[in-house]
Amino acid sequence: MIAPQLAKPYVKWDQNNAADAEGLCEAKARPSMRFVPVKTIDEQAALMLISASTRLIVNRTHDHSTGGRLWLRGITRAGDEALRAVFVAGATAVIHHTRRSGKTSRCLAELLMRKLPKLAAVALAKKKARLAWKLMGSGETVSAK
Repeated sequence: MIAPQLAKPYVKWDQNNAADAEGLCEAKARPSMRFVPVKTIDEQAALMLISASTRLIVNRTHDHSTGGRLWLRGITRAGDEALRAVFVAGATAVIHHTRRSGKTSRCLAELLMRKLPKLAAVALAKKKARLAWKLMGSGETVSAK
């Protein structure tokens, strides 16, 4: 494997698959090219833990001058992509589970009738993010149903 920053000088024009492949072949042919070793499963797991830990630390120490609104912004397209992905993945799982069990709330059933499942998942994720932001600000708790 070649690190992208080492192969970049050999790509001659705009990025596309053909140009990237030609640049990689050119870079590989160089005798002085350094290669990146493939990471083991344990190394990948350690990097994943570091990434998750870093995200938790960042979330616990987000700027208070905005009154916490920065966290809510994470679900929008301009916000934190990883946070948005987690909320959407959770909403997708909720939709999948409720469809399999047949126990769908009236609100979710109406949402699924109006929107495609992926759009409904995004709408549900935004709703849950707003609820989480409100709960973080008020300190209240919600009982699981």
